[in-house]
Amino acid sequence: MGASLVKDRWLWLSLLAGGLILSFTLWFNLTMDQSIHCYGAWVWKHYRLPPYLGAWDQNFPGIFIIHRVVLELFGESEVGFRLFDFTAQFSCLAMIYYLTKTLSGLRGGGFWAAICYSIFYYGLGSREAGDRETFIIWLLLICLVVSFALEKRVWLKAILVGMLLGFIFLVKPFYGLCWPVFGILFLVQGFRERPKRIWLELSLFSLGCLVPSLLIIAYYWARGDLRELYRATLWYNFVIYSSWSEAPVNWLRLLWYVPFYSVMQEISIFIAGLVGLYPALTMSRAAGQRRLCWTILALALVAALAYLLQGKFLDYQLAVFWGFWIIPVAVGIAWIGSGVDKIARGIPGRILRPVFYLAVLAVLVKTSVGDDLVKFAWRYSFRSFDYAHLDVQGTRLDTHAASSFILAARYLERNLRPGDEVEFFGPFPLLSYLLKKKLPSRFCCVHHLLFLSRGGKRPELMQAWIEEYQNDVIKARPRYFVICDEMIIGPTNFNFNFPAFGFKAALRNDFPRLKDFVVRNYRPDSIFGPMEIYQWAGND
Repeated sequence: MGASLVKDRWLWLSLLAGGLILSFTLWFNLTMDQSIHCYGAWVWKHYRLPPYLGAWDQNFPGIFIIHRVVLELFGESEVGFRLFDFTAQFSCLAMIYYLTKTLSGLRGGGFWAAICYSIFYYGLGSREAGDRETFIIWLLLICLVVSFALEKRVWLKAILVGMLLGFIFLVKPFYGLCWPVFGILFLVQGFRERPKRIWLELSLFSLGCLVPSLLIIAYYWARGDLRELYRATLWYNFVIYSSWSEAPVNWLRLLWYVPFYSVMQEISIFIAGLVGLYPALTMSRAAGQRRLCWTILALALVAALAYLLQGKFLDYQLAVFWGFWIIPVAVGIAWIGSGVDKIARGIPGRILRPVFYLAVLAVLVKTSVGDDLVKFAWRYSFRSFDYAHLDVQGTRLDTHAASSFILAARYLERNLRPGDEVEFFGPFPLLSYLLKKKLPSRFCCVHHLLFLSRGGKRPELMQAWIEEYQNDVIKARPRYFVICDEMIIGPTNFNFNFPAFGFKAALRNDFPRLKDFVVRNYRPDSIFGPMEIYQWAGND
């Protein structure tokens, strides 16, 4: 198999074309989630403070482990992270080519799978490319390839896939739903050939799924910080983050948003996948092909279920579903393309196929990418990274005006003295990561402290955290206090329950001691878009 793939010219063509499209993502900047994870991993690396102790966030530790690896291998820059993300997604092209070709027997299917995936991925934009789901699809593809490529090496397959799935659980627990999918696959693969050993294989697989979580628990227990792990990942998510403030409204949103926005936005891709299911199922004559087809569909179903269970209906949370759905899409494109020239004979028939492929390509770009990202690739790719990062304001690439963070960071770098501290009162710690400055408090995202549970109440523990945050900042007396006076949430995003729509209002209403401290001791210094910088005046 390995030698045949190396000699496969379609594979190299797929990697060349798909890799070129993916390379445009190298010019993306960091936005909300990526900056939280990068900053948390940076604090962990330099201060030996793991997630929740050095940088508080409600996400499970798997994503911080990924970013810690990125820092070690690719450095601590925005470009370093994007290079890692490009490398991971580039490997997805090879895997999705292999899976699609194995499923359909069509090399053209593998080629179109790589093209579809690269176009879809670039279409995520800087806000969503490099988020948790995009790494989950990467890891799940590895699991799928290992499960079929190493089908005869039972113990190695069971341990590797189990460990990877266990780690995926640490990135997002909803994808623990994949465990039974692979468990059933292994049962079917081995039941006829090795019925006496299949239960041992499943036992090794189950143990592998549990090991990553057990190691994390042991790590925090050894540090004496197990309570902080529990509070951030379990208590906060169950009591606060997953609690909808307006359940009837959100059920209405579920009934409208999912079918008429999340799916209809990519309706051409969704329909193409339905068309591609016919050849995918009928052309899969070998037992291994049928198993692969049903496993891919099962994983797409799990991804859709995970999206619904999360209840936030954010676009990037569908990345795993679309990543697997692209496989039948590509099979359908290749299947139709292989027969389209039979409609007409002679020269018209030979022209019809490239016209069909060009039309498919145009629809994919128009559906998945959009005009702003096409313009971004044209203007900035293969040019200065700095130029691209500073000029994304006003596009859907970054609603948080990353250019303002970069300009504020450069201004502070010129004015900071050794030992100076900077506090950032805002939605995410991109400024601190760019400055490579640890914040005075572990609560690096103010909005984490502003969420309310259903009914508009704030639990005592969260109020205690607010007091801890105020005490940390007041005690540190940072030279610069930066506030990002941006809306925390838009009026249409009612899956989150915030008490205020801006950070200045939040400072005034929810952090009274800190507000009084800032009013008494700081004077206005500079403004960069929504970023307002105040400098210590030394009154206290």
